[in-house]
Amino acid sequence: MKRIILLVFMVVGVALPVVRAYDFSVQVASGQTLYFRVVSSTAPYTVRVTYPNSTATDIHDLYDGFAKPTGNLIIPSAVTYNGITYSVTYIATAFAYCNGLTSVVIPPSVTGIAVNAFRDCTSLISAEIPNSVAALDDRAFQGCTSLSDISVPNSVVSIGTSAFEGCIGLTNANIGNSIVSIGNSAFRGCSNITSITIPASVTSILSYAFKDCISLREVVSLAAIPPTLGSDCFYNISDSSVLNTLCGHLSVYVASSDWSSFTIVQEKPYDVAMEVNDRVMGRVDLLSHSCDSTIVYAVPNRGYVFRSWDDGSTQNPRRMTIANDTSVVANFSEGVVTLLSANDSMGTVIGAGLHKLDTLATVAAIPANGYRFHSWSDSSVQNPYTFLLERDTQLIAYFAEIVPETTYIYDSVYIEVHDTLVITREDTIIQTVYDTVLMHDTVYSYIYDTVFAIDTLWLFDTIYLHDTIYIKDTTTGIKDISVVNAKIYSSGGKIMVEGAEGNNVMLLDVNGRLLATKQGEYSTMEFEVPISGAYFVRIGKHFRAKKVVVIK
Repeated sequence: MKRIILLVFMVVGVALPVVRAYDFSVQVASGQTLYFRVVSSTAPYTVRVTYPNSTATDIHDLYDGFAKPTGNLIIPSAVTYNGITYSVTYIATAFAYCNGLTSVVIPPSVTGIAVNAFRDCTSLISAEIPNSVAALDDRAFQGCTSLSDISVPNSVVSIGTSAFEGCIGLTNANIGNSIVSIGNSAFRGCSNITSITIPASVTSILSYAFKDCISLREVVSLAAIPPTLGSDCFYNISDSSVLNTLCGHLSVYVASSDWSSFTIVQEKPYDVAMEVNDRVMGRVDLLSHSCDSTIVYAVPNRGYVFRSWDDGSTQNPRRMTIANDTSVVANFSEGVVTLLSANDSMGTVIGAGLHKLDTLATVAAIPANGYRFHSWSDSSVQNPYTFLLERDTQLIAYFAEIVPETTYIYDSVYIEVHDTLVITREDTIIQTVYDTVLMHDTVYSYIYDTVFAIDTLWLFDTIYLHDTIYIKDTTTGIKDISVVNAKIYSSGGKIMVEGAEGNNVMLLDVNGRLLATKQGEYSTMEFEVPISGAYFVRIGKHFRAKKVVVIK
């Protein structure tokens, strides 16, 4: 009879349905099989990642009979099962003791990480926690001894009890700026952490939170009001550990009994992040940094120049007093070549823009029809013009009207010279006359442009004729040449022009822009100028512009 009963029970045991800890499993893109429990079976459809073994009575048995996930795991933000796509919103105690996992990427759909979620994943080197997780529950990463770096995102408001306890490989822990509470033993035994920054949002640090962090040498608290501490929060840390507070907060920490275990308390200036628009062009040096002042210096590399800081300031070195974490950006560029045409109707210029300093830059002046290039504002007559760019440079191109290069005189010209007459071509002396002389056509074959004629010419002083002498009448043997011999000067903050009757007189600024034009109907003309400075006066088309300096 006993045998029959036993046989019946064995049959019944085989027929019982299997109770699973999950609703379905999916092989994810990174190759592992994950197990999911449906949280919401109506829209919006959501699931949590869980473990597979429903009969587990101990946390070590969660994967008995199932393969544990290993290697580099990327948890998907959504999974599809039976035609329904579910959003993955929570990680339950899904990976405890999965000691073959080496890294994990958690998707931004996840809002919570449960108790023991990654506990004792001893091979886990890195874990990316998204800025969607609101809380790290108790022992979430406890015992992850290979974990070297962790960033708790700004979305997290609390770190649970023992969340990172025993993570002996952890050398850097970045705590987000929304954390209000750090739980009991949260980082206890993290023996390789050397520095920890407590965000300004933290109001309480519970007991043993950093106990036995034996390498911890610096604690930076950004909170204006010292957070309350549980018992032995910083017990058995480095004997030389320093508490740094922000500028102006030192006294309240010194007076706080909670923080009295720190024998060295000092002020730490706010952080200054120094950046550049292009690292090829230069760098920023921190010359000094204290609560009272910070001095930064933009250093351009060879061939580049410092332009400004990101707020428009051009002070360099720059002294600042900062009241919060600050970033400064230095803007560098190549040298600038600015080109202008003294008269846009006469010609254009090419080659402006950025050029590396200490290199050759080439520019060119392109005359319009009927005009020729005359010179650049730095007196060079090369065109194209190649020069070594040593600094930001502005060049103005001057043009002149094209006239026949040779003026022939068919009758000899008689000039009565009482002193000296000098005839030049583009600043090259062609002939010097010291006495009354007959002048023949050979002289004029070297002289360009036209100067307006007058009836008679007696020269009592030195006269320079830079342009072609124009003869009114070559058929009657006129004995006089013609020339404009205007007098140009400044007086009483104005520019005065005498002797330009019958000609258009133009006033230009130093960039060649036309300011005013007058018709020479009077023996003396006056030009008002807006400010003190240098100006150019040009008479007619062919008179070389004269520079005049005005003091108002």
